[in-house]
Amino acid sequence: MKIKAKVSFKHRQKAIADINLAVKSFEQGLKELCRKQLESALKHDPYSEEALCNLVLVTYQLFDFPACLEHCKNYYAVAKDPMAMFASYGADAGNRCSRYDEGIRWAKVYNAMCPYDSVCFNTLGVLEFKKYNFNAAIRYYNISLAIAPEQEYTVNNMGLAYKALGDYTQAIKYAKLMAKYNENSPDVFKNLLTCYLYCPEVDVKAVEEAQKEWIRKFVKQDIKFGELKNNLNPNRKLRVGIVSSDLYAHPVGRNFISVFTNTDRNFVEFVCYANTPKEDEITQAYRQGSVKYVSIHGVSDDQVARMIREDQCDVVVYLCPLFDSNRPLIAAYRAAPIQISYLDAGRTIIPNMDYLIIGRHFAPRHIKDIGVERIIGMPRFYQHPYFAEAPEPNALPALTNGHITFGVFNNPAKLNEKVLETWHQISSKCNCKFYFKYKGLWKNPEFQNKVLKYIPKDKCIFDVGDNNFGNHLSCYNKVDLQLDTFAFNGSTTTFESLTMGVPVITLRGDTIMGCYGAGILTQCKLEEFITKTKEEYINLAVSFANDYNKLVEYRKNIREKNVKEYLSMVKPYFFVRILKTLWRKYCKENENVRN
Repeated sequence: MKIKAKVSFKHRQKAIADINLAVKSFEQGLKELCRKQLESALKHDPYSEEALCNLVLVTYQLFDFPACLEHCKNYYAVAKDPMAMFASYGADAGNRCSRYDEGIRWAKVYNAMCPYDSVCFNTLGVLEFKKYNFNAAIRYYNISLAIAPEQEYTVNNMGLAYKALGDYTQAIKYAKLMAKYNENSPDVFKNLLTCYLYCPEVDVKAVEEAQKEWIRKFVKQDIKFGELKNNLNPNRKLRVGIVSSDLYAHPVGRNFISVFTNTDRNFVEFVCYANTPKEDEITQAYRQGSVKYVSIHGVSDDQVARMIREDQCDVVVYLCPLFDSNRPLIAAYRAAPIQISYLDAGRTIIPNMDYLIIGRHFAPRHIKDIGVERIIGMPRFYQHPYFAEAPEPNALPALTNGHITFGVFNNPAKLNEKVLETWHQISSKCNCKFYFKYKGLWKNPEFQNKVLKYIPKDKCIFDVGDNNFGNHLSCYNKVDLQLDTFAFNGSTTTFESLTMGVPVITLRGDTIMGCYGAGILTQCKLEEFITKTKEEYINLAVSFANDYNKLVEYRKNIREKNVKEYLSMVKPYFFVRILKTLWRKYCKENENVRN
């Protein structure tokens, strides 16, 4: 039973007056003033249901989600007959301020009042997904889809949950279904393409068909720009546009920042077109190093292409265009004379994407993909800022443990059945342990059970520790040798591992994303850790497990001898040289045409 203290008639009248003022302020769009007036009403009458429910609404609209949760709790504490909608605000507020347990509690309150609301079950799925409880999320999504089978966002969320679990067959199924339901979203089709990229057996024909459909639907064929007006002086300074959603502390943003900051501004100036979801110190470095920094969030692809043309960019570089919220379809409108895909996992069939710059050893000779871009192999392609906060590598743990410890720091979504079966064979042939760490995901029993089907429990260590970056790097001191995933290799994790003196065994694949490990190891002169077959991969791991003393010298020397010299202290000479060469070629080919 809810008990209220008595409030005098005088105070109640003052509260009502403040609430009436708040309603008028809200109607006028003065939400902060509305909030203050409602808070004043509560001082006169702390049990006013009307003031509390309106505070839930206004704090939600002001994006003050912790306050929204507090007012939601107070409203349900005093309301005789509380309205369900305010519990739904509490659920969404918990999601938005990362207080997922509170969000789940409010979603269940709402569900008790509205047991057949499909949106509520979707919200419960989203909250469980944020807690890395992917199977629980899938159960809620299934209930939501049983009530509303064509609810687009739930179909999309289901695909994301299966993708996170590494079940690419189901992820592709729901990505295709989402593309059918939402034919007007280019991001939906791009999500389908990234699902194919994660798939161990890449269906090249399916990828080609998906790309054709993506281009057919979202490139406006009726928009034709006039000819480009760039000055065709082959020796002048170049203006280079950078199009990316990753210009922050993202692996792509960190990887390209060395090229960006160290490029000689006497030869190249940059304009950044950012679709970045948040900003940090790395974003500021991109801002400060550009002659112009433009947000393209919410701007259509053809309008961005028009902006780039107006800015007279000679070259546009699209960073990792097939992933995240990147915008490769801008290239279809011929935004600049030369358009380049950089740091991507494969080629595309996007019209007017001229080149893919990749490391010489990052692309297989007989590439298993489709694409129109000409591949340019760049020496010393992979460049990553050195981690100043990295602790010193310690002594080889195997010397103390008496057995080798294999590290696995990759995203668990990359651990497909073929990878786990290979690791099962390694575990059965030697005395070893496997150390798993990736953010907080390994606290999830679903991921642990997936691994335990292949590797005995007594050989597995699942680290669920904090994500402080310095502490994260120190975890590499617990392992002797890292095992790379395939067909989607690690990149940032490989660099981190080498920085900490831990070599990485990789299996070279027949796609670009399957050659990243081999490319990094070749660039830093550690080719002896590259294998061509699963048998070689297994035998190499077992040989080190049986004679781990061979790893002692690697641990002492890799950081100084291999990482700093070949991966972190690289000047972007080749990048500038390639741009200048391509520009001179373009000028030569087009000068006579223009004349």
